[in-house]
Amino acid sequence: MPLAFLPLPLALPLALPLACPGSLAPVVLATSPGAVSSFGPFSTSRRAAGKMGSPPPPPDASSASPTLHPSLSTAIVWLAPLIVLLQVLLLLRALRAHLRLSLGDVKPKGTAPPTSPPPPPPPEEEASGASTRPMPLVRDLLAAHAAELAALRSRAELKGCLELPAHDDLHLLRYLLSSKGNVAKAATNLRKAAEWRKEHAAILQPDALERVRREAHGWSPTAMLPRRTRGGMPVTVAAPFLADLDAKPPEFHFLSGIANREEFYTLCDKLTRESGRLTKLVIIQDLRGFSFGDALRFSKLQGNLSKLSEFLYPQLVAVVVVAHPPAVINRLHALLKPLISKNLLEKMRLAPTHEDVAMESDVPRQHLPTFLGGDFHWTTVSWAK
Repeated sequence: MPLAFLPLPLALPLALPLACPGSLAPVVLATSPGAVSSFGPFSTSRRAAGKMGSPPPPPDASSASPTLHPSLSTAIVWLAPLIVLLQVLLLLRALRAHLRLSLGDVKPKGTAPPTSPPPPPPPEEEASGASTRPMPLVRDLLAAHAAELAALRSRAELKGCLELPAHDDLHLLRYLLSSKGNVAKAATNLRKAAEWRKEHAAILQPDALERVRREAHGWSPTAMLPRRTRGGMPVTVAAPFLADLDAKPPEFHFLSGIANREEFYTLCDKLTRESGRLTKLVIIQDLRGFSFGDALRFSKLQGNLSKLSEFLYPQLVAVVVVAHPPAVINRLHALLKPLISKNLLEKMRLAPTHEDVAMESDVPRQHLPTFLGGDFHWTTVSWAK
């Protein structure tokens, strides 16, 4: 059991040897119940001899351990809880990187001042973040952000980066919404996206993306549910810990993540243009088989994909529903609240029961797969059991 999940009176003695290896390890005995203040191999024998009434033998100067300076002992006692806290923070960091996927929650180190006063939050930002809210009309959003769109298109750093029809007002609108109306930030992300796509044009070719999808088929437990939410949003289901993650090299995991996001973003853009409403993706993350070891090993990869998603796929995700969360994640979620941003919390939903999955995803029970408590037999997906 990791020290981070032990009660503090137990974690403290166990953590001290980590902080003070070698000759300082005996100080653990001083923090345990019933321990004596002296150190060395004769401590127990002297106490036993005192109980029998015989004088204790003289200490052996050659074998006695040196007495720690009081200030050093105090420093060790204060350092041990910090070691435990560090372990908790490392686990939280790995969990956050895994669950974020493409949420785009990492904040920039500095935010450039807006060129104009920020407009009131659009309807989709005022809601709680759940997929059950109505999708806003694109025409209303374009009208509300007309001035910011004109300012964004005229930014000097975007000269040569914006080409019609790919970079039309709807494309720019997603960047503005993700930057909360901050034109300078939206322009920076647009520039970064153009540069990244130019540099990685080879892996973004349709035939290259299709090769990756074919190779991942049958191995990667990720698929689009052939059903929609009540509001018409597409739904993808992923169960990453059901796969043999070591069967593929890290490079393939990265390419597969990019291929999935390209497919999802293209689909949401298509549905948005057809319906006239801003369409996002609902992700159901099934954590059956969850392992902290795997999460830690792949946290850096997931973190890199999440950072890329900030400027490559703005306004992609509506909500992430975490199904079958282990009990430890339920406890960690309470610890996460004061540590992560409001945007991420609004998009993350823990769903420990099948009823919670149906409610948070806004997918009718008859359209949910059977392994998520629904009635739909997803026979075309091998891992959907």
